[in-house]
Amino acid sequence: MEVISSSNGYKDYANVEIVRCTPEIMLTRGSGDTTLSIAEDTLNRIISIYPNPVTDEIAVTYELNKVTNASICISNYYRSGLPDTHILNVTSQTKIVDIRTYATGFYIVTLICDDKVADVKTFIKH
Repeated sequence: MEVISSSNGYKDYANVEIVRCTPEIMLTRGSGDTTLSIAEDTLNRIISIYPNPVTDEIAVTYELNKVTNASICISNYYRSGLPDTHILNVTSQTKIVDIRTYATGFYIVTLICDDKVADVKTFIKH
């Protein structure tokens, strides 16, 4: 294992303690620095929301890895009203959502994968 110090950029092998390690995440601590590494192929994320700002419908492009169920929840920034939930196809990459009936404002899109929040993005409705 190679640990590079965030304070001075030098490699440090002397005192490394693996605090937590899974196939997806590794948290290490050494010489006063703590590093969190996340495997790229395990990230579940919203890639884009297009167009933004929007008037009629948005295309939410997402990336899912090793997920059995996923959804997006769209809520008003001020959390007024109930969120609008859309189930995602885990083998697809885009969800089209009609937002013509939404009030003008600022909205939050939350990606939920296997009952955990994976990512959050925003958009503006004109």
